[in-house]
Amino acid sequence: KAKVIREVQYPEWLGSTVPVKKKNGKWRMCIDFTTLNQHCPKDDFPLPRIDSVVDDAANSEILSLLDCFSGYHQVWMKQEDEEKTSFITPFGPFCFVRMSEGLRNAGSTFSRMTKKVFNSQIDRNMLAYVDDLVVKSIKRADHIKDLEETFNNLRMSNLSLNPEKYVFGVTKGKVLGCLVTSKGIEANPDKVQALASMEEPKTVKEVQQLTGRIAALNRFVPRAAERSLPFFKTLRHAQKFNWGEEQSKAFRELKQYLATMIKLSPPAQGKDLLLYLAVSESAVSAAIVQEIEIKGILKQLPAYFVSEALSGAKKSYSELEKIAYALLMASRKLRHYFEAHKVTVVTNKPLAELFANREASNRISKWSAELSGFNIEFVRRNAIKSQVLADFVADWTSPKHESPDEDEKQWTVYCDGAYCNKGAAISAILVSPGGIKTRFAARLEFNNQEIQITNNVAEYEALLLGLRKMKSLGKQRFIVKTDSKIARDHIEKDSEARKPELIDYLEEVREMEKHFKGFTVEHIHRNDNNKADDLAKKAAKKEELPEDVIYEVMTIPSIRKQNLAHIRW
Repeated sequence: KAKVIREVQYPEWLGSTVPVKKKNGKWRMCIDFTTLNQHCPKDDFPLPRIDSVVDDAANSEILSLLDCFSGYHQVWMKQEDEEKTSFITPFGPFCFVRMSEGLRNAGSTFSRMTKKVFNSQIDRNMLAYVDDLVVKSIKRADHIKDLEETFNNLRMSNLSLNPEKYVFGVTKGKVLGCLVTSKGIEANPDKVQALASMEEPKTVKEVQQLTGRIAALNRFVPRAAERSLPFFKTLRHAQKFNWGEEQSKAFRELKQYLATMIKLSPPAQGKDLLLYLAVSESAVSAAIVQEIEIKGILKQLPAYFVSEALSGAKKSYSELEKIAYALLMASRKLRHYFEAHKVTVVTNKPLAELFANREASNRISKWSAELSGFNIEFVRRNAIKSQVLADFVADWTSPKHESPDEDEKQWTVYCDGAYCNKGAAISAILVSPGGIKTRFAARLEFNNQEIQITNNVAEYEALLLGLRKMKSLGKQRFIVKTDSKIARDHIEKDSEARKPELIDYLEEVREMEKHFKGFTVEHIHRNDNNKADDLAKKAAKKEELPEDVIYEVMTIPSIRKQNLAHIRW
């Protein structure tokens, strides 16, 4: 009766029917086109990003939500292709004369059609994702005019709407799985309720349902991958179901978060964004945030959360590499934000130096090249002046990482210099209060013949390298440990520098002291400084360094160019 199919004889292609129950209780007849699809070339017409459609809808004052009536069936098939869609029924074989769901290029074909039909409207007052249409108006007064334009285009193209699914003139509505309002984006209440009402899983299948429901809310759940790690452990041993206290605790904490879920704020066009990164042993996470002035107070409102569980070799990355990978992961998953906005990465880690280091490992170099196309800036956390939501900060302070207010006297710098017949090099290892190490090394190849490299010169250069790195991290109080008693005694005024070059180096240290509230230099035995010693020796001999070491070549001594090391690219 709908004139969607016709009877056919002797078809070359034949699919089987599969009835599927719809949400409204009605049945949809689906056809298994697996074999046909394998022989069809792929139409690469791009579908819009769901995230972009949702963000654009949230920036509107009023919406109307429309749905095409049996959308795919409003597109006619080419006559020579009709019989290829044949399928078997109790009444004989039939084929489609209008486009069917399940065909490989059905979605792309319908998207191309809506793009042509609403070409003058899309992104201005209309959003379209396949057969879901959203008429949006920035101002309520313009909505009738926008709807009139939409209906004129529908009539001209002879397209029909489903009267059971359209909603007119609302300030809040469900768009592609999210609840969109003029004030922000909320998680779909049905999806939240489906997760909140779950009992603790008792089978592997129920754990799979749990992780699937979490995945549906990923955008709204900070560090979702990390929260799901206990559940993933259960799935790894699928043959033996094991649900313990670790899983129960994670399940309870997840439900507690659902009760206070954050509303997201879609980024305003052209506005700069902030990016926060967090890492743990087995997961990396990121949050895109924008600064909004509310009642005269500059606040940070989250726009999107992303995360990824680490597996295989990624688990063995150093902490600095994991943070770098978190940035890469965010740029891949949120590419549309990185392409349209300047992104400021808020971190106290030396990511800028890591990516600028051309002597870095192949992995870091590849990541740096991939990120180079975006407008990314790095700033320390204490440089951000806007007011952060308290629960947001708490959620992004990993137990493994120190808080900004932690006593900085606990920071320790181990430094050492090495001089041999193959060359000279220096190293500095920065150890945070939580025991996290960041390692630096530099090879000394001074072009200036006025400075002769000696063991004492190398020791001073190593000490200055550590001071420069602490300055770049914004640390104010720390302890420097060196196995050079000469350098230590000079700095702590237990002895006097006499050689001209050592006097110059001591003066440089005094200049660096002005940038800190205070640091002390301790002399330690060489055996207690073996990590820095080994690193400096490897750099001096031009041996391969570990991938997490930030390496540079200094061609100008520190005392000839204040506080700056020239990096040879």
